[in-house]
Amino acid sequence: MRQIAAALTGWLVCAAPVMAQHSGAPIGAPRSECLSEADRTVIAQLKSLTRPTRPDDPQPPFNPDYFVGSWAMEYEAPDTPLAPEGMHSGTLTFKHVDGCYYEGELVAKDPKAATSTTRIQMMYDPAGRYLTWIETDSRGYTLFKPGTIGADLGGYFTHYFETQAFKSSKAGPILHVKGSTFIASPSNFRIRRSLSIDGGPYMNIGEMWFRKR
Repeated sequence: MRQIAAALTGWLVCAAPVMAQHSGAPIGAPRSECLSEADRTVIAQLKSLTRPTRPDDPQPPFNPDYFVGSWAMEYEAPDTPLAPEGMHSGTLTFKHVDGCYYEGELVAKDPKAATSTTRIQMMYDPAGRYLTWIETDSRGYTLFKPGTIGADLGGYFTHYFETQAFKSSKAGPILHVKGSTFIASPSNFRIRRSLSIDGGPYMNIGEMWFRKR
């Protein structure tokens, strides 16, 4: 018992500084924009370069304002529990809500002219380079797509994600979606997706293209 008491005492002494870091009320004020002034300065400096980037240049911060605006969507889909085979098209609109919070809506039409609406909530953590993208589909399911954003010195960004298990219909199979959002330029990005059905191996289900209007 003495050894246990001594161990607990030692743990509390060591843990006290760590626990103290999380005590007290939050300070500061809510941010109106997601990125700091320092991040915006780095972005501006990289854009103004008249030479190729070098390995010692700073890593470009991702600015989630990128998504704000209207985008035309096209998707040539294979036949899956998520979508019928053929060309799907639609319009994605995004707006900044507050701080690092954004909202979007995708109104899409399938090859048989049936329409669906997907509400999107997006949250970004600049310090952790972590983006959470939540899709609530009018067809009856929600996709939770959290993941990190990778970047290279060429200004390309990639958001990697993997969803939780879900069903696209009550009687349908259990699905998982894994993929990435690749930001290729100021005027277009694409979402690459693979689908797992009932725990089977992931299979490629194509890319959704988004072009700035």
